[in-house]
Amino acid sequence: MRQRAVGAPEEAMAHGLRRRFDWLERATRARFTDEPPRR
Repeated sequence: MRQRAVGAPEEAMAHGLRRRFDWLERATRARFTDEPPRR
């Protein structure tokens, strides 16, 4: 049952990557649609 202990940091990293890509998508969308970037 090592998978559960090892999966926690991976989930956190995946969550961070998801947030980063979400920010990147918003930034590119704002740039291409001439909208003010939302935070």
